Amino acid sequence: MKLNSKIYQWFGTVLLYAAVSALTVVAVAQEGEGEDCDDGNPCTYDTYIPDFGCIHSDNFCSDDDFCTDDKCDPATGDCLHTSKDCDDSDPCTIDSCNPLIGCVHVSLCDDENACTEDTCDPITQGCSSTPVDCDDGDPDTVDTCDPETGCVHTPVCDDDNACTEGTYNPDLSACEYTPIDCNDADICTVDECDPEVGCTHMLISCDDYDTCTTDICDTASGCIHAPVVCNDGNACTDDICNAITGCVFTPRTCDDENACTEDTCDPASGCTHAPIVCDDGNACTEDTCDTATGCVFTPVDCDDGDPNTEDACDPASGDCVHTPISVPHPADINVNWKVNISEAIGYLSGWQQGSNPIGYAIRAAFIWQNGEGYFYDSTESAPQCWQILTTT
Repeated sequence: MKLNSKIYQWFGTVLLYAAVSALTVVAVAQEGEGEDCDDGNPCTYDTYIPDFGCIHSDNFCSDDDFCTDDKCDPATGDCLHTSKDCDDSDPCTIDSCNPLIGCVHVSLCDDENACTEDTCDPITQGCSSTPVDCDDGDPDTVDTCDPETGCVHTPVCDDDNACTEGTYNPDLSACEYTPIDCNDADICTVDECDPEVGCTHMLISCDDYDTCTTDICDTASGCIHAPVVCNDGNACTDDICNAITGCVFTPRTCDDENACTEDTCDPASGCTHAPIVCDDGNACTEDTCDTATGCVFTPVDCDDGDPNTEDACDPASGDCVHTPISVPHPADINVNWKVNISEAIGYLSGWQQGSNPIGYAIRAAFIWQNGEGYFYDSTESAPQCWQILTTT
């Protein structure tokens, strides 16, 4: 249908709206008579503007969809909207259409990294990504790449002071310098900064000047003075530490002040106190040990309480031997194993005086009367033990 093809007459001021190239044209029409502006083309907007004449604006039939080709049918005036063909005949792109912007050709090889140049093999559709060369050849810039925006050329900020860190402020177009932090969070170091070399971390001294400690520094707690272990692995030494000279290994004294032990030292187990053997190889002694003096060899007591025996001990067997003693008659003054008349009378006199036994006196007289000679028979009791010596 033909739009705006009639002649309009306005009395007063009238606002006239006409669609011209999809834009709204505002015209001010004055009082007067209109003209017939119909050009016979249903695809135009025909408008009369006083003092200007007829205007024929194309109807572009825009549907505000960039994914259609819009046109007007000159026969009917109907708008036609044909879908756009977005095929770019490139096998390395994915072709689509966005109603707001139109055809979109997305590369198959776009890794969404602005720091790479992405290429596609149209035959194999294989992708390859090459790093972007951001070197601008300017020694006064630091060339880096931001995956979102691409190459970044930041001016170098250097004030020739190793103790400051310079950063470029793009808003001020100038460098800003801030002191660097030299704290290494290690309490075992003294942290300072030298403008020539930068941060320095000098180890603190944990030396306590005691040779009996191992001085170290722990990053969490600071200086530690661990006692030195003085152990020479020898149980025969007393191991101590001297603060000036260090470890001292003094031989141990294993003397237990017991004369009955043999005191030695075993490097593996230490002092040993083995009982000494008190054996003199003589069966006629009782072998014992006195803790103060050592071995004591006491003779066996073989005394049988008989004065007429000679008591002895056999060193081989340890048996006591009691050998009878030949005892002369008390009247035998010169002990010649004879009792003469004077000796017999003298002993009888002693009996008379009460000092000699009567039996002994009679036996003395008997021996004299029978030839004076006699012997001692230990098997008989006194006075019969003195027997007459007979001759053959």
